[in-house]
Amino acid sequence: MHFETLKKDNKKYLIIGLIILIAIIATIVLATSLGAYRSTQSIELANGTVNYSLVDFEVVEIKIDNNPSETMPTRNYKLLDTSYCTTKDEQNQDKTDNNINLTYENGILNVTPYAKKGTKCHLYFYKPNGENTLASLNLTKNGTLGESVTGPSCEESSANCGGNGINMQQNGLYETEDDDGKSYIFRGTVTNNWVKFGKIKNGSKDIWWRIIRINGDGTIRLIYAGEGTSPTGNGANALNSIAYHPTYNDNTYVGYYYGTTGGKDFSKTHSNTTASNIATQTNTWFSNTTNLNETTQLNHIDENAGFCNNRQISSTKGEWWTSEGETDRGTGTVVTAYKGWYNTLTTTGSWRSDVNYANLRCSSEKENFEENTDYKRDYYTWKNHAKRGNKALDYPVGQITVDEVILAGGFGGQANSGYWLNSGTYYWTMSPYHFNGSSARVFDVANNGYLNNRTVGGTGRGVRPVINLKADTKFTFTSSDQPKGTRTNPYIVTE
Repeated sequence: MHFETLKKDNKKYLIIGLIILIAIIATIVLATSLGAYRSTQSIELANGTVNYSLVDFEVVEIKIDNNPSETMPTRNYKLLDTSYCTTKDEQNQDKTDNNINLTYENGILNVTPYAKKGTKCHLYFYKPNGENTLASLNLTKNGTLGESVTGPSCEESSANCGGNGINMQQNGLYETEDDDGKSYIFRGTVTNNWVKFGKIKNGSKDIWWRIIRINGDGTIRLIYAGEGTSPTGNGANALNSIAYHPTYNDNTYVGYYYGTTGGKDFSKTHSNTTASNIATQTNTWFSNTTNLNETTQLNHIDENAGFCNNRQISSTKGEWWTSEGETDRGTGTVVTAYKGWYNTLTTTGSWRSDVNYANLRCSSEKENFEENTDYKRDYYTWKNHAKRGNKALDYPVGQITVDEVILAGGFGGQANSGYWLNSGTYYWTMSPYHFNGSSARVFDVANNGYLNNRTVGGTGRGVRPVINLKADTKFTFTSSDQPKGTRTNPYIVTE
């Protein structure tokens, strides 16, 4: 083996290269959780990759709203000024280093300049609050927006969602998990989830909404509840009745946006290239009929919160399935049951009489869900704006899901006129049901409140747009002396 000594000129280039390297790594961008930190960070430099060690940098303390945590928050939190870092002094003791600048935005922590040897940081986060922000409300099971819902959590694997018994009479906030954390959904005959936000053009009618849930990241999910000076009925109004799709003879048409027909490639069938009929109508309403797409209103709408069109195939084979096309489920005209079908029906295809399962997660995996294939395909987010999901939506507006209806009090094939989502008329969800060999079908909500399903090209159903407000959205009230969030004293989103 031949070794060659480093020449003088090469030493000069090495020194220059090291200077460039030090300049490049002056700012360290850390991952959003301690588990995501790596001992070696790679930077592409010229024609190769240079590695530098982070073993001397350590986050020794994280607190969120004064509670110890092992991970940093992802979004909708701010870093307190009391956060600080220490480095070693001349006596090798930890001492606060006021030259280190910490900034945090959208889940990314920046440390400037490059951390010295032995740097240790203490990070304190808080969610923006105040009496005039929806995010400031104490949303727990005993939260200020509703009374506690008793009983165990309504998880996908438990028998606590809907049914003929007490679970259909539960009222208040129900706690369950979504992809971002704990979500609080309004369930039963609640009356304190009213919001007034936006106006209809050419007449300046107010737009009324009701809060479906507080998402796990603190954003607020709203469903359309009518227009005018005051809401009518229980606010379960819908836009004009339309078909979900004018065409229905392929698996692709269960998509809110859809792909190609007739093929055997699942990814192409559900490639989100064309807006469905209901998506087109919703986009038109949002962009042309309302002022919601104007800057002042649009600033209140969250860019990353999305809508789940869960096209995962049911893990349980129904008795009505055939063996034909077993490996081609979800494509062409192959008989296919989707995830929502399994959650609400038995293997024989009849409605479950005891329980409807519900799961607000849009991914099949809990860890690293943003990289999960199902999530990246089915979680609809705003194109050119969102930093996650499929980025397929023309505007940040979607529809309610079958899981949200179940958690609010709906049930497959069983009437429940009492819960707040009952409209007295039919309206669509965006959740696939099945393809029965000839027509694609999705879930809808019937005129007596029960969950139903309908072919996408059949009789029209009402459209109820859904949006997500930012966690720090500010609001006012008509009266500070009356119960907040009611029809007569709604949350009013401020400019």
